[in-house]
Amino acid sequence: MTTAAAVADSARRGTALIIYATTEGHTAKIGHYLAEVIAKRGLKVDLYNSADLPKRFTVTGYDRIFVAGSVHAGQYQDALARFAKKHIAALNKTHTMFVSVSLSAAGGKDEKEEARVCAWKFVTAVGWEPTVVLSVAGALRFTQYDFLRSWMAKRVAAGRRLKASGTDDVEFTDWEALERAAGRFVRGI
Repeated sequence: MTTAAAVADSARRGTALIIYATTEGHTAKIGHYLAEVIAKRGLKVDLYNSADLPKRFTVTGYDRIFVAGSVHAGQYQDALARFAKKHIAALNKTHTMFVSVSLSAAGGKDEKEEARVCAWKFVTAVGWEPTVVLSVAGALRFTQYDFLRSWMAKRVAAGRRLKASGTDDVEFTDWEALERAAGRFVRGI
């Protein structure tokens, strides 16, 4: 390791990294929420969108790494997959949590299992072995959708038996459960 790399690693001790990929903004909101939760527990936090990483970005030297992405039609964002593949060796040497955001996680038992399986398929496909995989319920952003997207979102919500007006934004995320899970992960439990 070069001296500059050693200095950078040393400067990151006591720091958590959060990388997120977002399509409609809800996973970004989750990333920022995680940053607040982690900072309250005494760690410094570096927060990045996987689509906007600095050129010479590295994940080495962090004490904890959180990676969050959202599922749309069974797929995560391409930027998230590229990030994970590029940094897989370092991710597999660090305590990492994958936060998978989906509407399935807000549904019944079968839908929650579907969300869990989708998350594990992703990490397996990229060769990642995270310390924790967490499925988190997402949101419907009706105020951002055009007619067709709104119609599709209503059908998805109805199919998952989720309560949604079809006009107002709805968040299904259990923020308290997310805070508890992040707190346990930071403490190393």
